[in-house]
Amino acid sequence: MKKVLLTLSNRGLNNLSTFPTFNSITNFLNKKYNLTITNPSSYNFKNNLLKKTFKYKNSKIIKDKENIIPSADFWLVYSDGYPEDEKAIGFKCKTDFVNAQIKFLQNFENSIKILNKPTNEQKTQKKYFTELSPSKYAIIPTYLANSKSQLESLLEEKKELVAKPNIGGGRFGIEKINSTSNLEKFFEIPEPYVFQEMYPGNETRIWFLDEKAIGARTAIGRRTPWSNEKENYQVLKNREIPQLEKKIKDAKKILKGFNIEEGIYSVDFMADKVNEINGAGLGFTFNNKQDKQVVDYRPKLINYLSNKIKNL
Repeated sequence: MKKVLLTLSNRGLNNLSTFPTFNSITNFLNKKYNLTITNPSSYNFKNNLLKKTFKYKNSKIIKDKENIIPSADFWLVYSDGYPEDEKAIGFKCKTDFVNAQIKFLQNFENSIKILNKPTNEQKTQKKYFTELSPSKYAIIPTYLANSKSQLESLLEEKKELVAKPNIGGGRFGIEKINSTSNLEKFFEIPEPYVFQEMYPGNETRIWFLDEKAIGARTAIGRRTPWSNEKENYQVLKNREIPQLEKKIKDAKKILKGFNIEEGIYSVDFMADKVNEINGAGLGFTFNNKQDKQVVDYRPKLINYLSNKIKNL
């Protein structure tokens, strides 16, 4: 029986049943393989060990071995640790924590098949958008600012910006700025920020397994960090989505531009422009206004994982 390592976030470990994708992955891997689970907070970065590991038995996560050398045929990294308390682990910001995970995992790339490998995951950091041509890659223009005065000049030119932490998800830390007051806060915290031009529109997500787009959804009138959900909130999927083929083409182009060819990713759009790439930890379901699940691509994800492990 093949040995599989699975990295989940603390949030996933402690509340597995409330995260449908995490739950499905864990149950599938546990049923088919010799599964060991860990989390980014358990990486011993100094000694290249796993401080804590877990097993899944009787629908419960239970403690297993401690301080072991990672050993497996296949390692699915399904969290970059952004929900963790990085300061409790000794890192000043999430970017430093994620970069340490990347270096840690690179130590095992020659001995274990790692999915969502470190070099690819690194490219999902938002700062890399600042290196791309907006016209070539159909992205929302994204900028770095190294000082308050630089940000003031950028805001004076663009009038309105969206501030995003370099590492994050679930709208965490995102805010709209249209005033020069209180800009210093972005330079007083250790986490680097990027600044995107404000680009209104509906949010579309396209899920990728390697280079193949396996599904999409558009949320119309969805809540944002600065606005409430609208009365007309609805979810479109696949062929219901306007200009889907063009969006898929643009998404593939940016993944290729980043040399991301293998792994589990989504490319997210605002209207017709790419605004970010997401990697480890993606949910493959989505609910409508009545909290009914209307998008579920978990079967495709599970089939993909099965084939990956079978073909080792």
